[in-house]
Amino acid sequence: MTTLNNECSLFNICHTKWRNHYKVHSADGTQLFFADNSSFTPGKPDLTFHSGSDDKGPIVSVSKFVHFSRSIRIGLGDPANPNGMTWEELSCPGFLHTSKYRMETTIPDGYGGFCRRSFIWKCPAFKADHDLVDEQTGEPIAHFDNSVFSLSKDGKLYIYRSYGQAFELMVITANIALIERRRRANSGGGSGGGGGGGG
Repeated sequence: MTTLNNECSLFNICHTKWRNHYKVHSADGTQLFFADNSSFTPGKPDLTFHSGSDDKGPIVSVSKFVHFSRSIRIGLGDPANPNGMTWEELSCPGFLHTSKYRMETTIPDGYGGFCRRSFIWKCPAFKADHDLVDEQTGEPIAHFDNSVFSLSKDGKLYIYRSYGQAFELMVITANIALIERRRRANSGGGSGGGGGGGG
């Protein structure tokens, strides 16, 4: 991952013309991930992330919009190897509270081990920006800035505090899932998923 300084990493989020795919670039322009967007394919996650510039790269993460729910399931790894998958959930506390998603994941505890920690995605109702904060401390962890004027760019994702590459991948995957979830809702696509949730 590209680090701007000791505390902040920058990722540029782009999409293809019909939003069939999303692309993630580092600050220096290197494409890191290619995300295949699937709305109607039974048994397939809504977003499948490949390492590299196209869908020929290895699958590194997926996201699944849960049917009849506003929750989003995030899986790190390749579903073809279910024993190697790590599944987490972005939980939304109800229809009237869609501006926040809670995400819990495992991070290094600073003492050579690991611990569970919870984070909150704040998604303002009338803005396409997202903020990720530590639920316990309120510390800013990441920010997605949608203030770009481009037909192919969604915005810039800043990760201020990283707990390793797996955590950064979780944040990137969750951020694009939130972008796509909002897009489908605004276009009348609802929250239906492509299928197969895993976990």
